[in-house]
Amino acid sequence: MTKARNILWPTAARARRSRGFTLIELMMTITVGAIMMAIAIPSMRTFLQNQRIASTASTLMYALSYARSEAVKENNPTTLGVGGIEVCPSLNGTTCDNAGNWSDGWVVLTPNPNIVGPLQVLGSLPPGVTVTQNAALPAIIFQGNGMLPAGQVAGLGVPYVQFKICDTRVGPYARDVELNATGHVQASPQVGQDVAGNPLNCP
Repeated sequence: MTKARNILWPTAARARRSRGFTLIELMMTITVGAIMMAIAIPSMRTFLQNQRIASTASTLMYALSYARSEAVKENNPTTLGVGGIEVCPSLNGTTCDNAGNWSDGWVVLTPNPNIVGPLQVLGSLPPGVTVTQNAALPAIIFQGNGMLPAGQVAGLGVPYVQFKICDTRVGPYARDVELNATGHVQASPQVGQDVAGNPLNCP
């Protein structure tokens, strides 16, 4: 009988020692978790906002570079800029929107009759992200030599077309994509600044 008690006693002791969290321990765990969430959620929100702006800037830069490359490849004759590869804002994903609202998305179009539909389409931008231009150009047109038509950037006050990608946090978090008359596309390496290093001001 004594032997049986010696066998069962350690099992009962382990059961008593493994009874789980006390109420105080549980409340402390919940409190620590709440503090960590309060710290992590704003950081995650900022990270996602930064990613949306950066992704939009990269997508726009790629669309412009791609359109220029296709224009050189197709080498279509142009008359006063008509006939080249176009990058333009679009509401329906198939044609240009003359209102020039780039925040609705954009398309890359070719005049090549053997190609049906746009070469590339980007739909509406992420919520809160806007794209504005320093000129009311209904389209960016690339000629067969990769350049913009003569006069397309004339009268802007600067020798380039500028796109500013912003969100509700405005200038310090904005991105900049620029396009000069030769068709060269570049983006600012520094958040909140243009290519020349000047602070960006969002609308």
